[in-house]
Amino acid sequence: MAHGALPLVLIGLFVLQQKRQVGFFDQKDDSIIWRQRVWHDGFHLLTSNPRHILVGVGMDSIKAHWREWGLFDNGRMPMGHMHRLFADCARAGRTGPDRLADSGWVCMPRMLWRLRRRVAPDNWIERGIVLGALGGLVGFMCSGVVHYNWGDSEVVMNLLFDNGLSLVVERLSARD
Repeated sequence: MAHGALPLVLIGLFVLQQKRQVGFFDQKDDSIIWRQRVWHDGFHLLTSNPRHILVGVGMDSIKAHWREWGLFDNGRMPMGHMHRLFADCARAGRTGPDRLADSGWVCMPRMLWRLRRRVAPDNWIERGIVLGALGGLVGFMCSGVVHYNWGDSEVVMNLLFDNGLSLVVERLSARD
């Protein structure tokens, strides 16, 4: 599987370079510079205080405290979020209980991976639901490396719907 992904990544980088006329790490592209800055700021915010690692900084705290924390290049760059799903969830807005709720996202891929083996190959509807949910979840997590995709409500609704359908399949397969 990893061998098949490498050509896709290389093709994607080539298409990105051709469409936007910038390299993937081009320091002349303002979007890339901004993302690298907020990723750096987010990592610094996480490691600046052990409390932040343990319980986060709280929802919307960045909006209230960005100046004292020196975020967004001390205000020289537009304010936003940390622009990565994992960065936002891990440090910028989540508390301990939120992280426990998010642990479901660790269990879901495992459950889907196991469920794809339990569903009979001739049951193409249930198999399609499970494989579609697994693919959607993997895609969501991969895009979350560079984008805060919880902010895209349509994407999140589809992800939750797919995962809900797969939970129904899981319950039905447990009865058999």
